[in-house]
Amino acid sequence: MRRFGGNKGDVWRELVGVFDRSPPLSLHFPLMILRGPKAIWAPTPLFCAPVLETVCELEGHESRVFKSVFSPVDDTLLATCSEDATCRLWDVAQGQELFCLDGHAEAVYSVEFSPDGTHVVSSGSDGKILIWDLQRLTVGEPVPARAVVQTIEIGGEAFAAQYVDRSTVACAIDDKIVLWDVEAAKCKASKTITAATDYVFGGRERNPDLTPWIFCLEQYEPNGVLALGVSDATIRLLDADLKGTHSQK
Repeated sequence: MRRFGGNKGDVWRELVGVFDRSPPLSLHFPLMILRGPKAIWAPTPLFCAPVLETVCELEGHESRVFKSVFSPVDDTLLATCSEDATCRLWDVAQGQELFCLDGHAEAVYSVEFSPDGTHVVSSGSDGKILIWDLQRLTVGEPVPARAVVQTIEIGGEAFAAQYVDRSTVACAIDDKIVLWDVEAAKCKASKTITAATDYVFGGRERNPDLTPWIFCLEQYEPNGVLALGVSDATIRLLDADLKGTHSQK
């Protein structure tokens, strides 16, 4: 495992973008600005400027929006998750909400699409990680209970979950990273993170066990390395199997 320090506080959420190195600097993915219960969308290419023009505001969430992510196969389909205990699917071309995925009992911290765009995985403070089959949804009809095809409960708060391949989901639960085999419905590997700094998220009164929570994760697809944002103000890099130490070349 490779560790990066330098942050002054806990690493809470991820921010990922792809930039051109040649001027003028531009973003080549749609930009989502999360402001309260709204998600504000600006199309691409978006050149850096003092003021960003709002072209669409997606309203429906009833509390803070924690994350937004576009489908890998449909650039008009957006998934968001919120403190209001829901995930929502949006048609950004029309500026309309398509579905409200209501399966969590508490705040939903993370939502991600599967590589083929047919499923989404959501994780929340209720400790649940839910896998939703989008092929069971019909626009204009209520979301059926059978849309949740698997519920993962390992214990603890589930801060993040992401597909690392078609049949494996990486889950960040408290201070553990778990690789979950979706087809077998069981854990196939796990690793507990230990604190690497003296920084204690929430202070010792709130966190007497000095737990280094894993707040976010992201996979680097070319080699499968997982980057974890940890509450002790570090970023950890793990090999895809969680066993080895990643060596940067």
